[in-house]
Amino acid sequence: MSGVNQRPLPASGSPAAVDPASGSQEPALAGHEDRLILICNQGYSSSLAAVRLRSLGFEETTDVVGGFSAWRAAGLPVHTYSGPVPLGAASVVTDARERILLVHHDYGERNWEIPGGALEARESAEDAARREAREETGVLLEVERLTGVYWEPGWGAAGGHHFVFRARLASGSPTPRVTDRAEIRELGWFARDALPRPISDFTIERIDDALADRPPTVTLVAPRTWLR
Repeated sequence: MSGVNQRPLPASGSPAAVDPASGSQEPALAGHEDRLILICNQGYSSSLAAVRLRSLGFEETTDVVGGFSAWRAAGLPVHTYSGPVPLGAASVVTDARERILLVHHDYGERNWEIPGGALEARESAEDAARREAREETGVLLEVERLTGVYWEPGWGAAGGHHFVFRARLASGSPTPRVTDRAEIRELGWFARDALPRPISDFTIERIDDALADRPPTVTLVAPRTWLR
């Protein structure tokens, strides 16, 4: 890798954040377009992002196999992160029959999950929950209430908080459909006693908290167990 830019850069879901011609390029990427090395926690999202960028003409794009987890396990240099912790937002979307809307990921554990993702800059958790549901399933949400805040120490390098809301489809919302083919393979409505597999215990915990009639709590998230 001598003679090329070797600075690992975080995987981005938006090509505009990379392309200098877009007018929306992430400042940290400026001058590093000749060779991009993407990294995420386990190497799944970064691989998808690398393929997408290569298809757009950034042919010298690759990623770190195994992500940060493999980097750290190999004993490579790791510096303590002192910046803000990551924040995520997700929604337990229910219909009139109390069924839950779930999406089937096409990466990682290829698991079923509630719609959600990371907050963007200057975005509230509630707005992020609406945006993620719209980007993944095309729906418009009416958020009913916050149902829980979850601290996950194992998320990334510094741990992070997840904000979870109970929601339903807003009046006039389109019917749910897969709108992000890069990450979502299918979706569906499921009864609580007939949740599909694979699914994590953390996802079930968030569903149960949203369905319960009790105030939101702050919960510590243990390492996830996968139910198959």
